[in-house]
Amino acid sequence: PEPLPAALAGRCVLLYSGNYGVAHEIETVFEGYRRHHVSGTGRVVLWLSAAGAGAAELEQRFRAAGLPFHRSAPVALERLAGLLEAPDGHLVTLKDSFVGYVMPSKIYACIESKRPIIFCGSAESDVDLLAREAVPRGDYWRVSCGDPGGFASALEALADDEEEEAVGGRSDGDEDDEHVDEEPHDLLERSITPRRAAEQPLEHDVRGVGDQPDVAGPTQARPDDGQQQSVEPTVQ
Repeated sequence: PEPLPAALAGRCVLLYSGNYGVAHEIETVFEGYRRHHVSGTGRVVLWLSAAGAGAAELEQRFRAAGLPFHRSAPVALERLAGLLEAPDGHLVTLKDSFVGYVMPSKIYACIESKRPIIFCGSAESDVDLLAREAVPRGDYWRVSCGDPGGFASALEALADDEEEEAVGGRSDGDEDDEHVDEEPHDLLERSITPRRAAEQPLEHDVRGVGDQPDVAGPTQARPDDGQQQSVEPTVQ
């Protein structure tokens, strides 16, 4: 795998790779991520190896809110497989209005990486069907667009997942694949809630845990030439 940027070492890293454009959800991701850091544990840091208007807007809003993140330019195609093995999980998004018109093909490579996946989008999308069939039950979370509380809870579940892996190692997923043989209709209708987070479903709103962010805000400005930059939290 590609090495993690030094600024992300030791963190639970969620990667969005590729183009983040008009078809990709922004509001749910931003607000859910903000809640995770303001009212939740703030254990997950988003890495945008991305171009596009959506990536630029998220960067601007993260900076304004003082949230930790890392952004770098997309990598060359020959380095993509290694990049997708670097993080602890992947983010895939799709606005509801683009279901049936846009298919984020990155889902195939994300599945092949055998990393957990958070999908912010509709159960009617083929992204959801593919992920439900191929990803172990406890390593996939789908959050509806417009549900920032669910997105914040999915981030907490991902962080829990990686802490468990650090203790016991990542399973190859064979024992979790019993859902693969289910009928496609059932796959679309059944909501997946990770077993380790059964008491905290994706619809749970994490607001109210606290009211101050556990971050100190941006530590350096991003140059205009597309070089990597990070906004890191202060460890307290």
